[in-house]
Amino acid sequence: MSLSLYLQARILSLVANGSYASLHIGDPGRTGADEIAGVSYRRQVVEFGQPADGSIRNASPLTFEGMPARTIRYIGLFDAALAGNFLWGVELLSARTTAEGDTFRIRAGDLTFSLGEEVS
Repeated sequence: MSLSLYLQARILSLVANGSYASLHIGDPGRTGADEIAGVSYRRQVVEFGQPADGSIRNASPLTFEGMPARTIRYIGLFDAALAGNFLWGVELLSARTTAEGDTFRIRAGDLTFSLGEEVS
């Protein structure tokens, strides 16, 4: 059974409204596990464009300053800047390694969350 495009857009709009992007060294699973910590890392408010074809993309760039030395493999979404509830995680196409103090950037349009047919 498939979700209608209308329902996909409604679900994605709920997730996108007021979300904070997080960075993870491992699969965040269903709880937001393996989020990085240290130095000046903070979750960043992410602004998404309008849902299209069951997906949303970041409408503006994301900048994480003062990174710890880590290899980032996943991006997550939370509903709060601190603590809060984990919403969703996606794997990067390729892992990216940062040195302590680096800035980790995601260009506008490069972060996609997609419902696809995997929702049950």
